[in-house]
Amino acid sequence: MKAFSFASLVLALAWMQPQRAFSQTIAGAVHGGDPVPKDTVLSYNICFPADFELRTCSIPPAPSILLDELGECDVLAVQIEESKYRVSGEECFKIFRTYTVMNWCAYSEACGSREDQVFVVNRDAPDFDGVLGEGVCVLVRDADKNGYPEVYYSNDLIADPGELVSIPTPCKKNAHPLWRYTQVIKVYDVERPVVHPVSAGVFPMHSNTCLGDARVRFQLTDNCTGPIKLEKAELAKGKGGALVAPASIAPGWSWAKQVVSLGGGLYEVAINGLPVGEYEWGILARDDCGNVSLQTRIPFAIEDKEAPVPVCHHGLSADLMPSEEGNGMAVVWASDLVASPVYDCHGQGPETQEGNPGQN
Repeated sequence: MKAFSFASLVLALAWMQPQRAFSQTIAGAVHGGDPVPKDTVLSYNICFPADFELRTCSIPPAPSILLDELGECDVLAVQIEESKYRVSGEECFKIFRTYTVMNWCAYSEACGSREDQVFVVNRDAPDFDGVLGEGVCVLVRDADKNGYPEVYYSNDLIADPGELVSIPTPCKKNAHPLWRYTQVIKVYDVERPVVHPVSAGVFPMHSNTCLGDARVRFQLTDNCTGPIKLEKAELAKGKGGALVAPASIAPGWSWAKQVVSLGGGLYEVAINGLPVGEYEWGILARDDCGNVSLQTRIPFAIEDKEAPVPVCHHGLSADLMPSEEGNGMAVVWASDLVASPVYDCHGQGPETQEGNPGQN
């Protein structure tokens, strides 16, 4: 008896054999239609797993199935396919994990394509109590050695006569169907995504416009594996100010042009033409299950960091006047040194206008 857990999803038409410990894939053509030796007895067990729930959104456990080869020539292989569906109920989504098992020693191309030979195992088996997905063992025997399988649905590995079920008669002796069963995994998620500031801080003002531009980055993370959506980006003047549409503070701001997804949940939001001052972005994110993050405020500022550079006369000369001590003296006004006034956005630095009484 062998029980195996898959390390990863086996993709369509990639079949795995138990004796290889699921370390290699085997192409679907292997053993296709090879004749089974005369009088060979085929006998094996397949135990399909029950449904389960994930109460915290995480990567589902690897698929597991029990394959038990009992006969003289049994080579069981399994294919697994997964489909994810959003649902409107309490859970976030469902994963339909479908197992298809074939016995290479009991497969015949003479009976049609693989899909034509699939037999779907009832999800209400083995007890047919109306509760689906409890898991079931399919026990395949040939007690009378007539080459046609006797099939039992069981909750253990004992073939009880009361568990015998009817299946369509195979097209020929020792040609068994492919056994298919679907396991349902319900995934719940109530955890909010999180917004992490990455880069913000202080951005310089442009001296020619007295306005500044800012580019702020932040990371969206979530416990679930689905995509995270940037739900809202609003702007506030000052710390704790009212959050409003960015275009009401910076006309011309556009979500399509100035919100950029950099991949992996990393975003950059740009805004241009802001006056000097403090600001805050208010960011909301939504995960694939509809959970919305707490509003995260990311502060940044536009600052005037440029001092004015006055335009001065070069080679200015002044006449000396005699002083009472017998030395020379000259009076020079600061305005005498300025060739032309220099505009400064916020009046910082020395005065440069005509009429300044300061002197050296």
